[in-house]
Amino acid sequence: MSRLIFVSCGQQTAHEKDLAEAICSTIDATPGFKAFYADQIHSLDALTVKLFEALKNCSGMIAVLHPRGRVQWPSETLWGVRSSVWINQEIAILAFRQFSQRAKTPLLTFMASEVKLEGAMTGLITNPVTLGTKDETIARVAKWLAAGGFPDGPYQVSNRIFQQSWDALRPESRIAIMALVEEGGIDVKEHRVKRAMEERHGLVKVGNIFAELRGDLINADLVKWKQDNYSGNEMSVNPTYRDQMLEAVDKLRETR
Repeated sequence: MSRLIFVSCGQQTAHEKDLAEAICSTIDATPGFKAFYADQIHSLDALTVKLFEALKNCSGMIAVLHPRGRVQWPSETLWGVRSSVWINQEIAILAFRQFSQRAKTPLLTFMASEVKLEGAMTGLITNPVTLGTKDETIARVAKWLAAGGFPDGPYQVSNRIFQQSWDALRPESRIAIMALVEEGGIDVKEHRVKRAMEERHGLVKVGNIFAELRGDLINADLVKWKQDNYSGNEMSVNPTYRDQMLEAVDKLRETR
């Protein structure tokens, strides 16, 4: 599983987008790494979700602080040149994640020579380097990636745990997860999962072994189970492993 590198770079000009795309291309071309760049997401709702997911799961960040305008005091004295509020916020979110997880995430920050740090950036150890030419920036990115020291992000950790649990499941338990996903994956009645396993996937007398399968899935922490004596017990996929489960189900479907 590739380590995710969060690219936080301006999108206001063609020059800024070109630089961001070159950084992403360099990351994607480096074995073991994958880039996330917000400009690749076009839906506002999807952007919010994907952005926070990437900040939560990334193994490193590259930030580029381009100038965003002159700031003056009411006395008209020049305070300095401000950088992107978005990028400052993303760095602050990553800093909080490091604090809460007690784990350092490598950060490479480029800053235009006229930009002045402010707010949380003045107290965070970002050690920005002066933004040079595109070629100089790309060369530094490649060197930074080659230096190593990138921890597994939370996604890599959860992926490893999921794979171990998935590999240990019996075939019928994997089909139960497939049926659960096909039925929506959240608060699905057990009888719907059983019916799907029999009618769509060809298993017979599922009821005779379903208690054992349920136990397998709960013990593996892949499924959350909720007892309901009135309208029927319910099952949900563990949201921690949702993405991995969907991918595994797609692969399983291809082999059947």
